[in-house]
Amino acid sequence: MAEEDEELLAMFVQESTEHLENIEPNLLILEERGAATDPEIINSLFRGVHSIKGSAGFFGLTAISKLSHTMENLLGKVRDKSIEPTSEVSDSLLSALDKLKTMVHDVINSEAVDASAEVAAILAILERSGHAVPSSPAPKAAAPAVEAAPAPVAPAAEATPEAAPAEAASSTAVATTNNDPFVLDNYTSAVSDALKENRKFYDVRLEVALDDEKERKDFVNQFSQLVESVGTVVDFKPALGSGGSVPTLPDKTLRLLVSSVLTADLLQDIVQLKPQAIQLLAIPTALVNKLAPPVPVSKAAVPEVVEAEPVRAVAKPKSSSYSARLLKPRADAGGAGTAGRTEEKAKAGQPTVEETLRVSVALLDELINMAGELVLTRNQLIRATSSFVAQSPHLASLVQSIDSVTSRIHGKVMQARMQPVNVVFNKFPRIVRDLALKLGKKIDLEVRGGDVELDKSVIEHLSDPLTHMIRNVADHAIELPKDRVGIGKPEAGKVELAAYHENGMVNIALIDDGAGIDSERIKTKAIEKGLITESRAAEMSEEELLDLIFAPGFSMAKKVSDVSGRGVGMDVVRTNIEKLRGTVHIASKVGKGTRIILKLPLTLAIIPAMIVSAGKLRFAIPEIGLIEIVRVAETDLAKQIQMVCDAPVLSLRHTLLPLVDLASTLGIETPDGDGGIRWMDVWSRQHSQEQKNNSANNGNQPAPKRTSRPPGHSISHYSQAIYVMVINVSGNTFGLVVDDVLDSEEIVVKPLPSYAKDTTCFSAVTILGDGSVASIIDYAGIVEKAKINFSSLEAASADMEEVTRAALREKQNIILLETPSGLVMGIVNNMVSRVEVIQRGNCRMENINHQSYMHYNGVSFHILYPDHILGLEGNGYSGESNSDEDTFCMVVPAISGLQVGLMFSRIVDTMEAYIDLDTHVIQADGLFGTARIDGRLVLFPDLNRLFQLADIMPHSVETPVDYDGLKALVVDDTPFLRIVTTTYLTQAGFMVEQAEDGMIASQRLKNTPYDLVVTDINMPVMDGLELAKEIPSTLNADTPIIATTSFISSDLVTRCVRSGMVGCVPSTDKFRLLNMLATLKRV
Repeated sequence: MAEEDEELLAMFVQESTEHLENIEPNLLILEERGAATDPEIINSLFRGVHSIKGSAGFFGLTAISKLSHTMENLLGKVRDKSIEPTSEVSDSLLSALDKLKTMVHDVINSEAVDASAEVAAILAILERSGHAVPSSPAPKAAAPAVEAAPAPVAPAAEATPEAAPAEAASSTAVATTNNDPFVLDNYTSAVSDALKENRKFYDVRLEVALDDEKERKDFVNQFSQLVESVGTVVDFKPALGSGGSVPTLPDKTLRLLVSSVLTADLLQDIVQLKPQAIQLLAIPTALVNKLAPPVPVSKAAVPEVVEAEPVRAVAKPKSSSYSARLLKPRADAGGAGTAGRTEEKAKAGQPTVEETLRVSVALLDELINMAGELVLTRNQLIRATSSFVAQSPHLASLVQSIDSVTSRIHGKVMQARMQPVNVVFNKFPRIVRDLALKLGKKIDLEVRGGDVELDKSVIEHLSDPLTHMIRNVADHAIELPKDRVGIGKPEAGKVELAAYHENGMVNIALIDDGAGIDSERIKTKAIEKGLITESRAAEMSEEELLDLIFAPGFSMAKKVSDVSGRGVGMDVVRTNIEKLRGTVHIASKVGKGTRIILKLPLTLAIIPAMIVSAGKLRFAIPEIGLIEIVRVAETDLAKQIQMVCDAPVLSLRHTLLPLVDLASTLGIETPDGDGGIRWMDVWSRQHSQEQKNNSANNGNQPAPKRTSRPPGHSISHYSQAIYVMVINVSGNTFGLVVDDVLDSEEIVVKPLPSYAKDTTCFSAVTILGDGSVASIIDYAGIVEKAKINFSSLEAASADMEEVTRAALREKQNIILLETPSGLVMGIVNNMVSRVEVIQRGNCRMENINHQSYMHYNGVSFHILYPDHILGLEGNGYSGESNSDEDTFCMVVPAISGLQVGLMFSRIVDTMEAYIDLDTHVIQADGLFGTARIDGRLVLFPDLNRLFQLADIMPHSVETPVDYDGLKALVVDDTPFLRIVTTTYLTQAGFMVEQAEDGMIASQRLKNTPYDLVVTDINMPVMDGLELAKEIPSTLNADTPIIATTSFISSDLVTRCVRSGMVGCVPSTDKFRLLNMLATLKRV
């Protein structure tokens, strides 16, 4: 085959592939929407198949031409609504499309592909619908002709050929006499399409000297197919009969009205007729103006060039330019071509030229390598000239300019290799559709983020992992329709495939609402297969168990099928993704569904990295996965680093971060010639000294001997600090300890040398700015070599958090008192003004209007019995000591203006204790709850509510305000105080939610609106002042914040106001809290 023919055939394959990629999603839309499908989608389908058929006819690819022609006939009937687009129609078209893909992808051997079954299926549909169309093979293309000069084409030009000669029958006023001319005014639809595509009309006279009716029909059908390969047959004279039969022709001549972009001489060469048999018809000017009114174009307008419909009759040109083909616009991520955008610009009156040039991948790869070398040279230049820049400002500007230009060149070259993930995503609607039919399921696939771009090298390795994931979801995750309905789910399962950017990486999420993954089943299956032991299984977290589905050979399928069950699919997923320096994360809930997220780098060629030192060597740490860098001063090592599970951990924001010393893990020689962990020696000395000091302070025995190095041993290398690179890998976070952080660079990734291929701790190497080689750290390999047990550390971290909460939780100073009926009640000291032990002879009791009063030391008190008001009575106190019956206790509450005394038999004890209230054991209006203290069941009354129940209100209380319907959030790590504040606000009318610390509250405030926030000051994880500073960035930016605390000072009030709070009140002072709320309500 001549070189020119090879180029044309390659172009045919490329263009046909693009058409096929657009046809499949539109066929799926046609199947889903049926008769309600947008006509433009059906037109697009018709145009795509027609273009393939036409081009194939030119090259003499009769198998492709025959199959596409048959598909075109069926689509034509769907387009003119003669046939309804049923599932049978969609199935036959999709099957034919698959066969067409096979032919196009191996075009040289396309004639050997058997498509008879697909053709027969479509013809059967046409025959049952009464629209049988003969499908005789199209004749081979005629002798090569000279290529026509490409005519100007409108921006949105796409061929819209008529479906079949039958369409002309519906045109108005078609002549019936064979000698009458074709009047184009009677074919407005065809003329309108032709004007859009710059097609011409011809009156073609075909001599049919055959007497047998069947022979005439076959001959005309073959000729029509030949014409259809380069144009459209609009009408016949005389009109054909039913089924395409040709009537008797008195003059042995059949006339055809043909529309084509070809000139008359090219058309003549194709159809092999005499020049006088083809007559060009002029379109009347009035009709042109009516159908396509002229658009005024300014002189400054630049004509826009897009690709014309391929000229199908072009063969071996003597000299030709393929610029029109090379200027074909690339479709954007959403599927709309550049032509659409160009048309919009034209409508806006903005002249523009949109050009896209096809460039070979080999050339792009070479450009990438050269850009990488340029980046390396740039880095070396900056390093070499760093000492001269200060002395020469001109040199500094030159170096800066080279740096900027290099970065821009690198960015643009990398951009040229980027492709939208739709390149991979587009095939999954068809895969899901076929799997659903095969498995008897209903699955709705939603695809989002197809315009997100990744490097071509990443895209190329995505197809297999995603295909395995999709197949597993369809086979294992989504239930059968009857099963879904039985558990209250929609009949059709929902699967979402989405791509989005996050933290400089691209995440690809596959989410389903199926059965979920049972971690217990995984555990049982893994033990059966010998992947884990029973003891190991008992220690594994749910996340670790879910990760077992990625183990080689592991499968949850009950039987092996051609869809899944062989245990290789998910193993391929993780292997391929990790080769791309990506990670896989999985989360699942039984009965609810599963979420799998692939985290991928944008590119693999040039990446940003931190250059660090460990021992005497330098390493590159990719910024992908690097969360933060923490500097720990030498003096703080003992404070911030602990030993948990025999491993060092860093206490970072109340979580435990496992530490890995890079030099020690790699066995690198340290500056002092020893391979030990230097910073651990410093920590050991400090920790031992701290223990010694604590022992001395407590009067205990001296601390045990230190485990550090001998005195005088050099640790000068760590005289200032260590650096912890906080890294996330596969959802786990650890700290990589390095000696120093040297620089941040864009590094060019080079493969590992052959002798280092088996090294797990390095993924690649790079050349630094000074020309030295540095290894690129592989996070997963470091974790594997260091043998970090994240599960144990996670449990230890939870224990540590609990200890921290306990340490920060406030103890309450309380007084325990016994009631006359034998109940023990507890009252917090700051709610009490004083406690009086009174001799009965020193007071006088009176009952006035059913109220009790006592006169004592010249003051009258309103007497209340808490157990009576609560409606609770004990069985009499049976303690070891009995109080003097001539004495009793009176508790005076710390409420200004309230002369009330609460009567008790005696004081039981005073103490400082944690109060864990239980609100369910005893329930009564006016009771916070109960707690067990020193073996006693203690009741904690709500004094403020007791006074309300006794119709006693203090004079300092503001007029009650209606807070019904308002929503408040109470934040306090002390359960007792949390319940106290919640009770006060609930009694005022608020709907109250609770949070145990500032971090939990912050998360809620981001998603839920509140009308009030009342928070404690001292809390673990995030205290009240930090929470107040976070709130302006949430939905509750304008929500008032009130602080509660046990001890108020002027300095604390100032700090609260500066952090954004409106005020600060004592934790148990209901009336001050309500007064502040009343003030806010008025404001």
